[in-house]
Amino acid sequence: MIRPEWPAPASIVAGTTLVDTPDDALPDGLALLNQVHGARVVAIDEVHAATQSVDADAVTGFSAGHVCAVRTADCLPVLFCTRDGREIAAAHAGWRGLAAGVLENTVAALRSAPDDLLAWFGPAISQPNFEVGDEVREAFMAQDPGAAQCFAPNQRVRWQADLYALGRR
Repeated sequence: MIRPEWPAPASIVAGTTLVDTPDDALPDGLALLNQVHGARVVAIDEVHAATQSVDADAVTGFSAGHVCAVRTADCLPVLFCTRDGREIAAAHAGWRGLAAGVLENTVAALRSAPDDLLAWFGPAISQPNFEVGDEVREAFMAQDPGAAQCFAPNQRVRWQADLYALGRR
């Protein structure tokens, strides 16, 4: 388990596990989303009440004992909590989700003001290893011309994308 280094309250248990973590090592109450590389955010109660998996890329929790989780490979996992620990969220943020606003939607789905939130970015693909085409860069720049600084040209006339920088924007 990789534990975040962030100033979350002691009541918040957060982390990311490795790919080979056995299911019995995961917390009770864990409900997984059918992640679709989009921007939909659901409340954990909706996930628990569903009779089939819920298509979403972020989940929020508002009660003690709620467990919010996402699965990632090279996409960016983002964990949120309020400074008082009463609200939590987890988001799966690949380039499509980031461009569609999954992080903004997650912040909006929480009841607290953005200034009362903490966020932790987990392990994800690094810029030197994440080559994308013009269509990806253009998707971000259409919404935020300043996103250009998150892309470095490479020798193959493509772009190296920085998911962390895009997430921070």
